[in-house]
Amino acid sequence: MSNYGEVTHDRPDEPELPPPWTVPEPETMPAGEQPEAEPGGPGSEPGPGTPRAMMPVAKLAAHPGNVRRDLDLSAGFIESIRANGVLVALRIIPDGDGYRVIDGARRLAAAVKTGVDEVPFDLVSEREGDESGQYLDMINMNRYHNPLTALEEADALFAARQAGAPKTRIRKATGLTSAGLSNALSAAKLSEEARARVAELDEQLTLDELAVMAEFDGDENALARLAIAASCGTLEHEAELLRRARAEQAEQDRIRGELEAAGYTITDILPANGQHLGVLSHDGEDLTPDTHTTCPARGLRRLRSVGRISGRVG
Repeated sequence: MSNYGEVTHDRPDEPELPPPWTVPEPETMPAGEQPEAEPGGPGSEPGPGTPRAMMPVAKLAAHPGNVRRDLDLSAGFIESIRANGVLVALRIIPDGDGYRVIDGARRLAAAVKTGVDEVPFDLVSEREGDESGQYLDMINMNRYHNPLTALEEADALFAARQAGAPKTRIRKATGLTSAGLSNALSAAKLSEEARARVAELDEQLTLDELAVMAEFDGDENALARLAIAASCGTLEHEAELLRRARAEQAEQDRIRGELEAAGYTITDILPANGQHLGVLSHDGEDLTPDTHTTCPARGLRRLRSVGRISGRVG
């Protein structure tokens, strides 16, 4: 027993433990006996600087029972594959001397059409011979796939631009026209208030329509009118009416500024002591705009119904 009352005893046949700060050396296999990772399988993820595993298109065949009837090889999709190649790996299984595509028939068809020689792949040998599993994979690989919304796409394009991508690179990668890219970048600048209004709509807006909303961002009345118009399919017509109203208001503001600078008082109603110029006279002669220009009390009344400055008052 120790001075502190600790009881000790021997533990026979117990293996000696290494100090806690030592790390056991990993066991290694002799050179040439290391197991190789299956291409596309566990352990085959490329590390930094490692080329991605690619499969020649000539060795691939679409699944004979592919349930997707319409591959929808749209012009935009084809141009994207032509410009960028296939970015998402095809899910494949061994099939004789080649491989069968479980998921990716649309990408394969586009690659063939555009002359792409190689595509990335994910080899799932465990599905070979498991035909039921192959069909279940077709369901699970596509059931919950949601494309980006137009606004999410706009945000991604804006982020790419902010990260330094030239517009030419973005257009080449996406197939967007110059006008389409400009609209997308405008749409990405929508305020949170405008985004909330867009989110309330039953139908998603296109990039061009979102750019129209961005044009009037900050004007709650205009956004409310545009949201209603979007639901009715008349967004561009309503936007044109708003543009005209803005242009008219800008012209009225310009005229008002010139008149006020010239000494006129602009009012929305006839002042209490004011009179229309047509009923005034001086020294027996009717006053006219030309003979009234030096009157210090001269003014103009703005006609609200049409938004014009008119009606000289004395």
